[in-house]
Order: sequence, then structure tokens, then C-alpha cells
Amino acid sequence: MAPRREGDTNFRPVLGLTRALARRLDETFAPLEPLFREIDSETF
Repeated sequence: MAPRREGDTNFRPVLGLTRALARRLDETFAPLEPLFREIDSETF
């Protein structure tokens, strides 16, 4: 982690609403993969 800008060391509020996913990374990625591929193909 790094501060958002020079001298900003109070980034804890940024993480305040962060939630953890209780599943494996591959299970999370599987439904998103087609969308990532679509975005990637539009980029090039």
C-alpha cells in the first residue's frame, strides 16, 4: 500500500469499506474472464 499523494499518510478510510471475498481466486475470475477478454480485444 502507498499513500494516495505526497504527504498523505492517512489512507485507512480508503480501506474502511473494503470487504474480503471468501472464495478462491480462480472461482472469482471464471465469471469475469469473458469480460476481461472483451476489454482486452477492444484495446488492441
